[in-house]
Amino acid sequence: TMMSILVGYAISLVLGTLVIFFAMYVVFDKWDPKQRENLWYAAWTGIIERFIYTSAVLIDQFGIINGWLILKAVGDWSSSPRQRNRSWPAFTAYLTGNALSVIFGVAGGKFVCRFAKECQPVLQQLMS
Repeated sequence: TMMSILVGYAISLVLGTLVIFFAMYVVFDKWDPKQRENLWYAAWTGIIERFIYTSAVLIDQFGIINGWLILKAVGDWSSSPRQRNRSWPAFTAYLTGNALSVIFGVAGGKFVCRFAKECQPVLQQLMS
């Protein structure tokens, strides 16, 4: 079970970071090269949130994911992209990056649950 936990977090954190960072780099390289400077900040935030998403799946608390997304939405969508001096492609990349982050985070947690046949043994192991 410990191996499945490590693989699940690797899917979420390592694979997710590589795929999302590459996708965002390509998008910004084509549409808004100035925004590439901020990719590492976004990457670190993505790593933290994918850790939260995967952990939420393992402890069966999907409300944590909802809460985080609401917090991001309230903070970022309180004004339009133009008011934040962000281009529409950058805003679209922000939404795409968030969606991919949720997908990889949840996929990592679901991998663990699937491999362990259910999440209850994983919960017991994490709590002990």
